[in-house]
Amino acid sequence: MDVTALSSDSRSDPPSATPAAASGDQPAAVLLPRPRRTGPRLDLLFLGDIDFGETYQAVRADKGEENVLTSRGYDDALANLRGLVSVADFAIANLETPVTGLAMPENSAEAHYQHRADPALAPLHLARNRVSAVSIANNHVLDCGIAGLEDTLRSLDAEGIHRFGAGRNADEAGRPLILELGGGTRPLRLAVFTGYAARPDSPALEPGDGVRPSSLDPADVAARLATLRAKYPDLLAVAFPHWGPNYGWRSVRQRELAKGLLDAGIDLILGHGAHCLQEIHRRSGRWVVYGLGNFVFNSPGRYRRMKSPPFSLAARLVARPRPDGWLVTLRLYPIVSDNRITDYRPRFTTEDEFDQVREMLVARSRGAPIGEGRDRHGRYLKLRVQRPPKADAGAVTPEAVGTARPNAAPA
Repeated sequence: MDVTALSSDSRSDPPSATPAAASGDQPAAVLLPRPRRTGPRLDLLFLGDIDFGETYQAVRADKGEENVLTSRGYDDALANLRGLVSVADFAIANLETPVTGLAMPENSAEAHYQHRADPALAPLHLARNRVSAVSIANNHVLDCGIAGLEDTLRSLDAEGIHRFGAGRNADEAGRPLILELGGGTRPLRLAVFTGYAARPDSPALEPGDGVRPSSLDPADVAARLATLRAKYPDLLAVAFPHWGPNYGWRSVRQRELAKGLLDAGIDLILGHGAHCLQEIHRRSGRWVVYGLGNFVFNSPGRYRRMKSPPFSLAARLVARPRPDGWLVTLRLYPIVSDNRITDYRPRFTTEDEFDQVREMLVARSRGAPIGEGRDRHGRYLKLRVQRPPKADAGAVTPEAVGTARPNAAPA
């Protein structure tokens, strides 16, 4: 499926759209997938934390160990997972690093965990591996300060990768990503909200600091959703928060924020930030996947030390048209994300490992009706996503400016 993207962050005008002035409810991007030859189906991939790990690999090299980026290249880490990414019409990930050549602050208490991605190589290889949009609302995006975040915005824009969750002010940072799929009796529209639920020890930003990540405040989400649903009553709202303790199960704070987001009108929550999978719960017919974990994250990791399960999840949202609207399901593919096990090549679980993941999640998920399926990628957990309410289709004028290039096939 080809994707035409209209984005307020892009450089050139679209061939058939009139640019609109920026407004408080303007989305980060409006993405209009065109129906594929096999039918108007949408395959949308949500991936957890991504960091090619330049800083971690430099430390390994200093110790005389292999730097996998220089010896194998950036794409090697996706060798076992590329088939899943290649079938997606659109892939969204959490990019947990600034993309900048600026030096990192010295003498930081967290210096050994600071991130910095190569601005020439990291965006290029994200695009080559079909990552179309990234959330940059997380605890590492300011590792190189506000100037580093400004560099990140420029680097991603230059490669045509949509970014959301951070901006030059709080309003821009909070704008959701909007996806629209044409076909069937009416288009299917999704709004993806992201934000960083800061840990108690995170540094605070002052109102005058300018560039910042979104905080994903439920009140702000509710206000934005009210405006969007006044225009698009059938909108499916997804929250993609960065939250939770490292290598741990869901926290009380996550549970409370999830409740707030669902009360604000969110239909599905797909979280990330713990570096491992977390519980799956269902509330009022709506799913909360607390933690997807890592996708490609080239650090040694602390799974064994933290006694954390070495597994993560890749989430595939599949929408198929029906006479009365759309059937939306979520497929969760367990992957082994502990690099000490996989040698920096994350992979799908074996049969025994899948059974272990399923048993673990079912036991911690309060009897939620988690199904199961299998496809050419392997076994997956299956969740039925509550469909948007029935509404009449209407003409849509994308309120955005500029263009960004379609999802490119891997080079």
